[in-house]
Amino acid sequence: MPYSGPTQIYSKIEDMAAILKAIHNPCAIKIVMLLLTSEKRICELSKLSSMNQVVICHQIKRLQKAGIVQVEKKNSRNSVCSITGRPREGMAMILQTLRTFKFKYAEDV
Repeated sequence: MPYSGPTQIYSKIEDMAAILKAIHNPCAIKIVMLLLTSEKRICELSKLSSMNQVVICHQIKRLQKAGIVQVEKKNSRNSVCSITGRPREGMAMILQTLRTFKFKYAEDV
């Protein structure tokens, strides 16, 4: 196993901090949980989560910056959001925890 020097370890810690910062509130967690099932448009996320589109867009930008969500613009009024195909190290464990939670408490989401 290659040695992970202090710089590499610090980089991983920064990545984990960015992920945790992006999902630090219930709105962000709810969006991630909704996107775990399939990609969705902003308006769909708004309807399913009972949050307005401004809040959704703000959270999506934070999730996108952390590498959790990707956004594909179909046209000027239509963007599709999905979970990134290759989550960063540590994100896989967080997503697995959310998946487990979603399946246990699906009726509450």
